[in-house]
Amino acid sequence: MTNNESVPNINNQHNMLEIVAVTLFFVILLGLGVFVYQDYGLTWDDLAQVEIGELNYKYVFEGDETLLTFKNRYYGPVFEMLLYRITRDMADPQRFFMRHFLIFSLFVIGLFFFYLLGKRITKNWAAGLLGCVLIIASPRIFAHSFFNSKDIPFMAVFIIAIFTLIRYLDRRTALNAVMHALTTAVLIGLRAPGVL
Repeated sequence: MTNNESVPNINNQHNMLEIVAVTLFFVILLGLGVFVYQDYGLTWDDLAQVEIGELNYKYVFEGDETLLTFKNRYYGPVFEMLLYRITRDMADPQRFFMRHFLIFSLFVIGLFFFYLLGKRITKNWAAGLLGCVLIIASPRIFAHSFFNSKDIPFMAVFIIAIFTLIRYLDRRTALNAVMHALTTAVLIGLRAPGVL
């Protein structure tokens, strides 16, 4: 076997190691979330966030104008509306447990895009995965990834928006422009600083 023939084998082994390691990492992380998401109780904001989602949902889809006089009507409603739609027929405490699991699920999706960004910037998949480990290792971020329906979705979608922006700048296609525009629209719909 020549040296040239051994290079594809090494690349294939390297790619397989990456696929196995990344898949295992995210499966374990999601499994951990499934195991602990019910360990986080109600927060100060939970009831207010449910109300934001409910009033915005009813305004958009049912024509209920109660939102127009609601004191928190300017808070970003996008994710709260989705959470309300999914959990509205659930009884307490299942409704809040489901909210916490969905917040964590979006966090994991954001982490996957963070991995892709880290891999792209460093040209090293292990470095991308290490970046994800460092985010998870922050006790505050990890805890908030279950119950903070404002900051964690904003962080996750911001990461995705940076990914779609870089992708668009690399290949200026209509599809990449639309993907970045939609991600940015969702980001702004989560919180006004998404304009950044």
